[in-house]
Amino acid sequence: MAPHVTGALAGKTIALSPDHGIYWTGTGWATQRPVYCAPLNQEDFHNLEIMVYLNTYLTQDGAVTKCYRCLDKNFGNHSSGNPWWQMAAYLWLQQQGYPCSVYAYYTGDCVTGSGGSEYNDDIDARPLASNYDNTDIYVSLHTDGVTGYCTGAGCPTGTKTFYDASSAHAAWGPSARRWRPTSTMAS
Repeated sequence: MAPHVTGALAGKTIALSPDHGIYWTGTGWATQRPVYCAPLNQEDFHNLEIMVYLNTYLTQDGAVTKCYRCLDKNFGNHSSGNPWWQMAAYLWLQQQGYPCSVYAYYTGDCVTGSGGSEYNDDIDARPLASNYDNTDIYVSLHTDGVTGYCTGAGCPTGTKTFYDASSAHAAWGPSARRWRPTSTMAS
C-alpha cells in the first residue's frame, strides 16, 4: 500500500529542469555556459544546486517531482568521466530509460556522445519529458550566465517568466500573466 501523502501539493506532479549541463559538442564534451561571478560558479552547475533545494521543499509539501537532471552528487560518473550531476538533461533522460524520441528528438541519433552537436537535443528533451510524464507544471531554471563574468550595468539582472498561451494552453495564459515578479514575457 502506498503511503498517504498530504500537503498543499499532494497529487501534483512537477517537472524540474535545472538547465544546461555538459553535452556532446560534436567533437567533445563541454559545458553550455562559461564560468561567471563567484560564488555562483557556472550556470550549468548552479542551476542544479538551486533545484536540489526546490525539490526538497516541493516533495515535503506532497508533490511528486520529475527531475530531468541527476540531483544526487554521489550518483557516480557518466561514460565521459564527468559526474552525472554535471551532465545535461538529455543524457540523464536516456540513462533513466526515456525513449529516443524524448532525449534525441532534434538529431534523431539515439547513440549519444557521437555524431554532431547534441545541444538542441538537450533543449528539446526537457519539455518533451514533461509532456511524456504528463506533469502538472514544468519549472525550468536559468540564471542567465551566458555572458560569463560580468560587472556593471550591462549584466543580466531580475527574473523572466515565460508561459505557454498557445491554443492548447490558452486557459492558463491569463492567470500566468497576473503573476509578475520583475518582468513577464509570452512565448
